[in-house]
Amino acid sequence: MWFCIRHWLDQLSFRRPTLRQAEKNYIGFWLLIGCLATLLLSVDAEAQRVVNQFPAPNSPTPVDVQFEYFVDTTDRLTVDQLADPQLHWRLAPGTGLILGFTPHPVWCRFTMQQPKNEPSRYALELTNFYVDSLTLYQPDQRSGWHIQYSGDLIPLARRTPATRYPTVYIQVQGTNPQTIYARIQSSQHHSYQWRVWDQAAFNTFRLPDIDRYITFSLAILLALFQTALLLFMYQYGVLRAYAFFALAVVLSVLFASGYSSIFFPFSTYWAHVSHYVTVGLLLPTLAYYVVQSYQLTRQMPRLVWVYMGFGGIGIVYAILSFFVRHPYITWALIATLAIMMGFTLLLLIGLYWRGVRPAIWNVLALLMTLPVYTYFYGRNAGFFTGSLREETLRFLMFICFASEPFFVVLMLWQATRERIRTAESLTHEQARRETIQELDRLKTDFFTNVSHELRTPLTLLIGPLQALYTRYPDHELYGLMYRNASRLQTLINQLLDLAKLDAHQMKDSPSLGDLVTDIQTWVAGFSTLAQDRSIRVTLRQNQTHWPALYDADKIEKVLSNLLSNALKYTSAGGAVTIDVTYLPTDVRIEVCDTGAGMSEEVVSRVFDRFYRGNDTNRLEMGTGIGLSLTYELVRLMGGDISVHSRPGEGTTFHVSIPVREAREQILANEGDPSASLPELIGYAVEEPGLETKKQENREGELGDPSEKPLLLLVEDNDDLRMYLRIILDTTYAIVEATDGRQALDRAIERLPDVIVTDLMLPRLDGLELCAAIRSDPRTDHIPLVMLTAKASVANRLKGFETGADDYLTKPFIPAELLVRLTNLRRRQVAQQLHWQRTLARGMAESAVPKPGNPDYSEPLRSDSSRFLNQLYAILEQHLDQPDFDVEQLADALAMSSRTLNRKLKGVLGLNTRETIRTYRLRRGNEMLEQGIQPTQAAYAVGFGSLSSFGRAYKDQYGYAPSAHKNN
Repeated sequence: MWFCIRHWLDQLSFRRPTLRQAEKNYIGFWLLIGCLATLLLSVDAEAQRVVNQFPAPNSPTPVDVQFEYFVDTTDRLTVDQLADPQLHWRLAPGTGLILGFTPHPVWCRFTMQQPKNEPSRYALELTNFYVDSLTLYQPDQRSGWHIQYSGDLIPLARRTPATRYPTVYIQVQGTNPQTIYARIQSSQHHSYQWRVWDQAAFNTFRLPDIDRYITFSLAILLALFQTALLLFMYQYGVLRAYAFFALAVVLSVLFASGYSSIFFPFSTYWAHVSHYVTVGLLLPTLAYYVVQSYQLTRQMPRLVWVYMGFGGIGIVYAILSFFVRHPYITWALIATLAIMMGFTLLLLIGLYWRGVRPAIWNVLALLMTLPVYTYFYGRNAGFFTGSLREETLRFLMFICFASEPFFVVLMLWQATRERIRTAESLTHEQARRETIQELDRLKTDFFTNVSHELRTPLTLLIGPLQALYTRYPDHELYGLMYRNASRLQTLINQLLDLAKLDAHQMKDSPSLGDLVTDIQTWVAGFSTLAQDRSIRVTLRQNQTHWPALYDADKIEKVLSNLLSNALKYTSAGGAVTIDVTYLPTDVRIEVCDTGAGMSEEVVSRVFDRFYRGNDTNRLEMGTGIGLSLTYELVRLMGGDISVHSRPGEGTTFHVSIPVREAREQILANEGDPSASLPELIGYAVEEPGLETKKQENREGELGDPSEKPLLLLVEDNDDLRMYLRIILDTTYAIVEATDGRQALDRAIERLPDVIVTDLMLPRLDGLELCAAIRSDPRTDHIPLVMLTAKASVANRLKGFETGADDYLTKPFIPAELLVRLTNLRRRQVAQQLHWQRTLARGMAESAVPKPGNPDYSEPLRSDSSRFLNQLYAILEQHLDQPDFDVEQLADALAMSSRTLNRKLKGVLGLNTRETIRTYRLRRGNEMLEQGIQPTQAAYAVGFGSLSSFGRAYKDQYGYAPSAHKNN
């Protein structure tokens, strides 16, 4: 421009320019021409803005409006600022705009003109359900702008007119063109098409909204249909998942099409919440349907977690819809839904490409709906603009929406056909299984019968042979016969075990025991055989004590077979090593020998039944049963076994058995109601509680201790205490204590018939507990057994000196413990009989049985005499008082009546009332022996009448007081 002006000045000043100045003036001239042309074109473009014509009066069809749009990224522009020529307005392609997602307001402007110069009313409609707010600015000569509002933020009942689409009525006068501005705010996608109706035609043809009733009726029918499908076909996984998904689709289409405002015409909150919640539920229902129809749990289990994530996003969005409404949250959901649908479509294509083909009728609905819905939600999220018109897209979605019953019919047909096929397959499989079971039963019965037939003569052979071999151990023939008879018995047992395994009649039966001790015992059983063959056997274990729940019989068979096999293949001078490793979750056993080893072919078939191989370097020929049985037993217990061997390098068997330490297993199953104690230990016993409160409740439910002796079990190790309870529970009523102080309190409170205690205890050890019990007159009569691992002579002597009645070392034999307790109880009963005799007949020596008498039994303890002397002294002081009762006697002895009653039951076998009456009758008998008359004796010993004294005396001595002299 400057060059042009300078050129003109030079011309006006009649100065002749130089050549260089002429070139500059030439360039400036053309630049000036270009600027003027651009200005003229812009003015012409402004002048040539499209002018839309209003429809003719009473025209039944609307007129599509061409408009321009502008995205206000500042969110603050007013209508007066839109005239700024620096704003870049864009012309919408055709008569529609698909803008996608944007959180900013969008301005639209269009110019309208009517052909006649008369006042007319029109309806301006925006075809978008998802507009939150629409503000329309119409020029007004008096006020500048006539402003009207519409959109979802206005309840339907307050809109004018009350339609689902944002619509406003405008009035136009004259034929001058009017430029109308509209400000649109939407938290979802922006897709616009402006239409102008004649108001009368709009009220007649558009306002009734016929398609609303069609869509609404169809949606309600489909919703009822899907609900019925869900109720009556719930057992079918695919149909159940499809019903949930289809119901969510129906509700989302219903509420997303503006019907939420119809259901809630006075509340925009509930209208929006219902719409967003139904859209959010599309994700979990679609994820559930995809997992079921694609069979992802079987085909691709890792993708199940992906769809669980998709479903979780939808559920979170549905919950947030009640509290938060933000455009970016909505966009995130729409984007997730589009990604999920596109991913599901690609996944289906990929599955069919790989040859993994789900039932076509189960995924037909997805094949038809996924492309349309992926396009719809992808365009709404702004991933692509698309070219389909809104009416075309809605028509396709309506077709998918209306064709759902067709999908259901196909799926029902498919489900019925698969059910018929499954029923036929199950029928054939059931018949085949029954045939196999019958054959297995016959085979098992055959093996069982044969084994029992063989065991009878075998027992008659083994018994005498064992007796002869024991009497004549140097006789080689007896030893040979005994060993082969025992081997024959082992083979018969192995055949029977294999038959049980084949018939699935053998179960894993764990019980409580010390696995370390058991393995030592089992390995020690092979010491003689190893010495005879000059083979060194070494056992290494990383624990010295490991109580656990395990099937001892099966583990013994496994270890015995492996040791027998190792000794069989190891030559003289070789070695067999057993390494046992106790881990938190399992026990690992390695049996390694220095024998000849095996080839790869033999190793691959070493666990095959009756396979013996072709090796010529074996020392003995086997039957091929032992290792096969070992393999089956290990698998039955849930373990694993493998072998590593090379010719000339020996063989190593690796066994892993899932065995947990007893303490950990019991605690792990404590909260599981399905894991009862009989299932854990293999015994049918009452399930105990480990807590003190539970134990107290258990103690309160015990029956009469006279029917079942009461035993106080003191052990701080939970596993050992449980094992002892299992042994003793059938004979005794058990009271448990976990430390010495608790045991002393319970001994004083319950006064048990016998006490079994450990030596090493917290708070009070076993010796201190024993001393406290012997020093208390309430408990000094109770028999006490020490059960401890301290087996030295000094500890045993110290235990006996403290007052223990018996001493048993660990590990102990359960039968020995029961026998010792039985002997203590027998002696306790003998003591009670002794003190009953002294109470009833006095301390006369003639009344006590002599050692030669069959009724004689040495009293258990003589400490009770001190208590009885104190008792007799108090009774003697109150002998002539008829009202002297149980409570007064207990107060005099500084005991409670309950404690006194239990004490007397333990010492005399009588309760307190029986003791008082027996002592009175004994003293009356002594008076009668001194020549005192029965009446005087009755009142002297506290009886209120002669008749009551006579009845009681006859019940105890068998004759009346008057007949005393004759007897």
